[in-house]
Amino acid sequence: MKRRQVILILIFGFNIAIGQAVISGEWRSNLDNNKLWLNSDDTFLYKWNYDMASSWSQGTWRVNGDTKHLIMIAVYDTISYYDFGRQTHIDSLFLSPDLIPNRTTVEESYSAVLSSGGQNRVQCPSQLYHKRGKLYGVDESRGVITNKIYRTVNGKRSKYYYIKT
Repeated sequence: MKRRQVILILIFGFNIAIGQAVISGEWRSNLDNNKLWLNSDDTFLYKWNYDMASSWSQGTWRVNGDTKHLIMIAVYDTISYYDFGRQTHIDSLFLSPDLIPNRTTVEESYSAVLSSGGQNRVQCPSQLYHKRGKLYGVDESRGVITNKIYRTVNGKRSKYYYIKT
């Protein structure tokens, strides 16, 4: 009986490891410059680019059947300033412009506010459905998004998905 349980645990664990190896890696959108890195340690990095604008998100991901759930984890910087009314130093948090949390001043934070890129300017997909080597977006109310999107660049309609590079 115990031998059978050990064999089932090994098979189940092996299938999970193989499934993650197939899913993990670099994925890119078929229609634009969006990229998604699904790492084997259950973390991800998402990058969105359009012309001079950009956005990035990071977090963890988990598998539930054929659906991948992306959970965004924000990176914050601490900004320190002096409140003359209260006569004290105050710390406040704001989204970091890069992947490393830092302590900064008000003057140093201006460049992050004025930048055309940053963290979570465009939301990463929260769910992706894996089908035939492609990742499709999932809408909570409509399910898997497989409708075609009109592209102004070439005037054609295409499905939107991610393919592994």
